[in-house]
Amino acid sequence: MFRNRDIIALVLLVILSRMAWNDGTESLSASADLAFFFPRDRITVVSPMDVDGDGTNEAMAIAKAVPNNSESFQLQIMDLKPLHTFGKRHLAPFRPKVIFTSKEINEQNAYPVHMTSGQVLIKRHPRSNDPKAKRKPPLLPDNVELNDRNRHYFCGTDWHDASSKCGTPCPNGQASECPNDERCFADTPCDALGEMDRDGKASAETTQVMFELTPGGGLPSLVTLWSNGLVTLHSLTNEKSKRKIKQLELRELWRQSLFSSDNMDTSSLIWEEINILFLDSYSSIEAHAEHGMVIISGSYFMDKDDGDVEEGRVTLTVALDAYTGKPLWQSHSDLPDKEEEPQLLPITRGQTSFARRRSNIARVMQAKSTSNTSAAALPNCISLLKRHIKEVLPYSYWGPRDSGLAAIHLNHKKKSKDSQNHHASKPHEERPLAPAKKKWHHRFPKPRLSRNMRDQPIQGKPNALVSQTKGGIQIRSLKNGKAVCHLSLLEETLYSDFNNDGTLDQLQVLLHSKTNRPNDKFVWNLVGRLQQDQKELKKKGASKKRLMEQQPNLCHALVTSGIPSREEIFSAPICGTAHERAGSNPIKGLDTVNPLVVESLNGRRNTRDVIVALNNGMVHRLHGTSGRKEWALAGRHHENFPTWEEGSSHNALLTRVQSSLVPPPIRPILLAGENSLAVLSVKSGAVLATAVFPQISMAKPILADVSGDGSTDVIVLTEEGIWGFQISIRPGSPVTLRILVGLLLMALMLGVIKNRSGRTDKRSTDE
Repeated sequence: MFRNRDIIALVLLVILSRMAWNDGTESLSASADLAFFFPRDRITVVSPMDVDGDGTNEAMAIAKAVPNNSESFQLQIMDLKPLHTFGKRHLAPFRPKVIFTSKEINEQNAYPVHMTSGQVLIKRHPRSNDPKAKRKPPLLPDNVELNDRNRHYFCGTDWHDASSKCGTPCPNGQASECPNDERCFADTPCDALGEMDRDGKASAETTQVMFELTPGGGLPSLVTLWSNGLVTLHSLTNEKSKRKIKQLELRELWRQSLFSSDNMDTSSLIWEEINILFLDSYSSIEAHAEHGMVIISGSYFMDKDDGDVEEGRVTLTVALDAYTGKPLWQSHSDLPDKEEEPQLLPITRGQTSFARRRSNIARVMQAKSTSNTSAAALPNCISLLKRHIKEVLPYSYWGPRDSGLAAIHLNHKKKSKDSQNHHASKPHEERPLAPAKKKWHHRFPKPRLSRNMRDQPIQGKPNALVSQTKGGIQIRSLKNGKAVCHLSLLEETLYSDFNNDGTLDQLQVLLHSKTNRPNDKFVWNLVGRLQQDQKELKKKGASKKRLMEQQPNLCHALVTSGIPSREEIFSAPICGTAHERAGSNPIKGLDTVNPLVVESLNGRRNTRDVIVALNNGMVHRLHGTSGRKEWALAGRHHENFPTWEEGSSHNALLTRVQSSLVPPPIRPILLAGENSLAVLSVKSGAVLATAVFPQISMAKPILADVSGDGSTDVIVLTEEGIWGFQISIRPGSPVTLRILVGLLLMALMLGVIKNRSGRTDKRSTDE
């Protein structure tokens, strides 16, 4: 018989074992270390860069003014390879070396305003004289060199099966291209760029390239937008030579102006909302760009002397061939005036049916008319793309740097009855009633798909372009740039579907120091409730201290349902208690950064929570449906916690730390202010790591994995330097705890064996 102390020891051992050998989802540790720096001497723009095409950024590209000649610039590539073997704490930060420099660029006193990097991939493909001829899915031989990090699509029972065997490609991203009992998976480590013939041999008709390529078949390139509307592409390459090996150089391949008119004065342009998207050859199939495409979006206006700088503000979106610079399509359209309130587009009843929605998409996507379509004349995205609108959310716009540009896949086809297994993807495709004869290897049990895998969408090649700007969301066809739909949204408001009821919700951060919309009845209803609560406390004879704590100050998160708002879902205070504020002024100087939408806790499927951070150090996680406080963090009680001044939220950032070692639902939170950054636990709000900036940050940090460890790193731009911080995320419990638990288990087993094999009439505590 076991005694009570033996039972207690067993229970404690089970608890400790669970803590020590968990799957990494219950305990995380993090560190944030200063890894590199270099002076910001005449540097205008920076961008992480992948030099060898393996998917990892091992360099930093910069645009720098030439000394003693402020009108000329040079592009430089700095080596960050030492960061991949950086010893974290026992080594001092290093200064990257310049390894490549371009020739001087002097273009009518213009200067660089934005830069991004990418790979111009050279794709080999067979050509057919018959355009209607249907090609079979390409087959890959065993000797094809694989590229680890490129996005490609292969068939398999699950993602790991597709990644390991690299058997049947599915270039269109559809399960109908795969054999029975297999689906199509994206982001596999298989190279599907080179299409082969039926015999598994490379086609003899290939693209002739006279430049040196990376092992993955690409040209590491830099796309730069200049202040006068000029776009240049520089590639790290050189001509092929059989006799002599030439050193690589950063050379200009092409340049293209965004403005066709020569009479336009481009010297006084002011740019905003700039985004450059670099798509590889596979993602550019829809636009018939053989080697990839570059998409530039932004808005500009003239800098006039009368002070009205935003008069004539124009937005543009231009697609260029990545290899030649030839324009594929372009769109220029006027934006509404700054003082004009964005109006919601009407929703007509006829657009809500599936047939009408499907026909509208086909008509708009295939239209050959001009792409300069006014937003007021476009359909509403909520009605036209009701099933896909949640894929482009959440949306929040606090300033020009919150604009975004992304290429996505929109599947307009109706799912079949067997959509759970993803066998059919055509509107009227049905599986045969008689089951197909299975082969001998199909009789073996297949691994069951996890719940998370079934929830993930089956991706396909991009066919739509989503831009998030000041006016809201606009979706265009990637093929011809034709505007499909538009959704006007308000600034400083977060849009998402928190409770997964099919209706978009709005979150506003209401602060007493901010000016709220005067026609918002939900805001005034909240103010009325706060004042009524104060009156009731006075009637009950509450103390002065409690009355001071319960002052009707507007510091709440308000969530409403519908566009426009139809009902209030919840409102929750976010300034914290008097103890959490630590004596700070609850009214003066309050400011917020863009809230963050995260997955819900406790296994609530398809619902979302929201995280709100203020510049006084208060961070709250709120339940997305009820507004219940999941946890609250008072940053003033922690050393080096991020803060920022009122009106400087454009320099702050609240986002997730991407890590390949941690599942997405528990990836930590990154909060960056003007003085420091902090890594927070998304489950408990605990501070995992902090790092102090040597100087005040002058812009929103740049996020990229430049250390090669699979975790997001942070690049901070100050007035005098550029600083790189390496973020390391480690899942699981410490090794020491596991060793101690193992020793405890062995001791308990020995004690049990001794007690059971010893004398029955003598206890272990007897002499």
